Amino acid sequence: MTQVTERQQRERAYYDAYGAERASRDHVSFEPVIGDERRPWNPYWRVFELAKERFTPGARLLDFGCGWGSNTVVFAKIGYRVDGFDISSTNVESTNALAARYGLADRVTAQVSPAETLPYPDQTFHMVIGVDILHHVDIARAILEVRRVLKVGGTAIFREPLVQPVFDAFRNSPLGQWIAPNNASFERHITEDERKLNVTDVATLRATFPSLTIESFRMMSRLDVLLPSQTMRLEKLDRTLSAIPGYTWTRGTGIIVMNREN
Repeated sequence: MTQVTERQQRERAYYDAYGAERASRDHVSFEPVIGDERRPWNPYWRVFELAKERFTPGARLLDFGCGWGSNTVVFAKIGYRVDGFDISSTNVESTNALAARYGLADRVTAQVSPAETLPYPDQTFHMVIGVDILHHVDIARAILEVRRVLKVGGTAIFREPLVQPVFDAFRNSPLGQWIAPNNASFERHITEDERKLNVTDVATLRATFPSLTIESFRMMSRLDVLLPSQTMRLEKLDRTLSAIPGYTWTRGTGIIVMNREN
């Protein structure tokens, strides 16, 4: 394995511990890709919807930071040949085991790697998808690797938390920390080094992929911290209110779509 930085070592240690516990109790739902229901207001369902819309027979997909494999096997269920990588060997073992459990081992290969130095040849993948991963890595280095391994005409999709200045100022205040702490925790799935993407990070992504667009989520639905039983209603409200000019400025989550044009 490529020599890792101190930050990468901390991330690996966290997920070696967290991934083993999560994989033991995680249940994979294929409903977003095999059922008729659509939930365009939910960012996770929306990622799967975009992957399904763009699928073509024989397409290869890179699950960028595959974790314990719950997304990997859903992408494989669509029909993609999926390669996944993760900095945690525990997560990689879980991904391969999960693929076997669901009868998808012939479509899934996972291996250990940091995001900043990928072990794949140039222009290998038709699609690169990462769910909650860029805010854990060196974005400037990782995005160059995304472009390198993506075929010309291919698409990269990332679901990421985004800094919202007003909300995050409160979020990081003593009161905000009391309501919903954001220190490193297994219970809340927060690592020591992760951070939301800011405007500089988005500019870094756009410099590599000028076609970048962001679909906005989690405005009012941030309130699910206080009203967990109302999550879906709040997400639907966000979808309705997003038509109001300027409303998406309050977004806390974005689905970032980037196309390699040359």
